[in-house]
Amino acid sequence: MADDCGLGKTIQAIGIALYYFDEWPLLVVSPSCVTFQWKAALLDFIPGFKETDIIEINAKNDIVDNSKLIVISSYDSILKANNYIKEPKCVILDESHMLKEQKTKRYENISALVKKTKRLILISATPALSRPVELYSQLNLLRKDIFSDFKKFSDRYCPMKEIKYGNSKRITYGECNLDELRCILQSTCMIRRLKKDVLNELPTKRRVKVKLDCTISETDKSELDNLLRGVKDGDKVSATDASFTKAFKKTAEIKLKSILFFRISN
Repeated sequence: MADDCGLGKTIQAIGIALYYFDEWPLLVVSPSCVTFQWKAALLDFIPGFKETDIIEINAKNDIVDNSKLIVISSYDSILKANNYIKEPKCVILDESHMLKEQKTKRYENISALVKKTKRLILISATPALSRPVELYSQLNLLRKDIFSDFKKFSDRYCPMKEIKYGNSKRITYGECNLDELRCILQSTCMIRRLKKDVLNELPTKRRVKVKLDCTISETDKSELDNLLRGVKDGDKVSATDASFTKAFKKTAEIKLKSILFFRISN
């Protein structure tokens, strides 16, 4: 499911999974930052469901309970999923482009978990962030009957090419026959709709700058000056530098009150 952002992929995926309710429990895998959103959506859109029907796997949750109807896990916590749901028959993988690399541990763990899954739904508004080669690992999970040979796929749609960088060379993947690939995907396993195709009554997106009244106390100013003093002394600043990181965090904390006040007042 590769619909554009904002077109309700989450609700559609829940609806599809609910159609196969007899094959639950359902496993939902997503980035850790949105697991709580999945829990809220499941409670909102499935009539009669309660929090006690759902378990969310995280680093702090070590209670083994395989009686839940829905198991929500982040990609990083997926190894714990076997304690809650073995050989899941119905699985939703959110932001599936996070599985674009076949040689990663993340892909290996997911692949082992869903190899016998009967109902698999992949969701991403950007299934290929830059090159069609990034699609293969996801397609192999979804339709091994069609996409089972990486060499044939890469030769046809993303042939290797050599790029020169000064005196060095790098091998990367290109793209070709994209219209053919799109036709195959749309006729077999991919739904892709854009906002202009589905919600053409929406107004044009507008970007507005909002100036906030941000005051800084003498204590915060002194602390920030001390942190920035170490940053300004160098010609080059690294984002991993401790002083830079602390200064960045401090500026965010200083702005927070103004942002919260703006949200409450509006």
